[in-house]
Amino acid sequence: MKASTTALTAILLVATPVCLAGEAKWEKAKEKKGVTVWTRPVEGSPYLDVKGTGSVDATLSEVFEFLDDPQNMKKLSGSVKEVKALGSCGDGCTYIYERVGQKPVQDRHYVLEMRHEAKGEGTCRFWWKVSKKKKPQGTGAVEVTKHDGSWHISEKDGKTRIVYRNYMDVGGNIPVAFANMGVVNGAIDFFVNLRKHVG
Repeated sequence: MKASTTALTAILLVATPVCLAGEAKWEKAKEKKGVTVWTRPVEGSPYLDVKGTGSVDATLSEVFEFLDDPQNMKKLSGSVKEVKALGSCGDGCTYIYERVGQKPVQDRHYVLEMRHEAKGEGTCRFWWKVSKKKKPQGTGAVEVTKHDGSWHISEKDGKTRIVYRNYMDVGGNIPVAFANMGVVNGAIDFFVNLRKHVG
């Protein structure tokens, strides 16, 4: 999924939590290691929508050179067991297979449509959703049908600020509290692990 850094520019999502009409209000869930995490409920789901904000002592180009390689997802999250690029899904879009798991629960897997768009200067955006066209292949894992998220990134004074979003309906037999705690801690881990590898 190597895309040129110059093509990865987009509108920055404002870091202050806001909600649109009809959406639940963001509530601060955790603050640790320079990362602030908010959560909000999703109508009809027991699983939380998560937003994390923080910064990395690196340039935008350095951050996206790292994030643009799907194999680096394993370095960002200890729950990622397998990741594979499966080809193009259109202009600025790549199919990505991921298998995730954390004992004692059963593995989950899915195929994402990972997209990027170009707008503005000094800001970037990736966003993803589960593909309806490609199904994950393999045994011993539960198929995830809802996983949405994004990275909104801006550069200022040699640092890169990221607004991280993630929502996943893991389904199956995972306790809800365990899953929701996992996505909050996962947002913090994303920033901590990214700082280890860039800058």
